[in-house]
Amino acid sequence: MLAGVIIILTLKGPGHKPSVIGIERCDPGDHGLLASLIILAVVMEVVAIVIAKLDYDVKQEVDWQFIDSCYKHDYGQLWKYPTVSFFGTFIAILIGSTPAFFYVPFLMSCKLPMDVVI
Repeated sequence: MLAGVIIILTLKGPGHKPSVIGIERCDPGDHGLLASLIILAVVMEVVAIVIAKLDYDVKQEVDWQFIDSCYKHDYGQLWKYPTVSFFGTFIAILIGSTPAFFYVPFLMSCKLPMDVVI
């Protein structure tokens, strides 16, 4: 994801000059680069979900002894993590604070121990 962001920002260029590939701000090409960044983020989210599911399946196969603070993969609960991270970060940006004010209580409600949350 970091490599994708760096490539897209390099292609967009600084705001006061045209980009390296000749795209002006607010042109269709500029919007295309933004759309490709969003698509990349969604793809990376899906990859993270698949990896978490595979890890959970392996733990179940070897009869892993789960405790309360272990991550248990559940498609019904899966929507919570990206939703809280998106809105928590968005609200934190709007009010000028840290997203930790939203993340820590949420992760603690998921029964994660404090050393894992922080």
